[in-house]
Amino acid sequence: MNAKRIEQQSLNRGVIINILMGSAGMLVYAFTHLEALFLDASFVLIECQGQFKNVGFRQKEM
Repeated sequence: MNAKRIEQQSLNRGVIINILMGSAGMLVYAFTHLEALFLDASFVLIECQGQFKNVGFRQKEM
């Protein structure tokens, strides 16, 4: 039980950090118009969608 809770907390923190990084990337892109930065930020935000699903599945298992 304790291991599942630690895993859930780690997933939640990972999602929050990735959202912050993706948002920061989009903000910097707005100022610099670097296309590579836009691409990277987009991939990070797309990855967050998969992590949201992972968090949802993990909560149902608990």
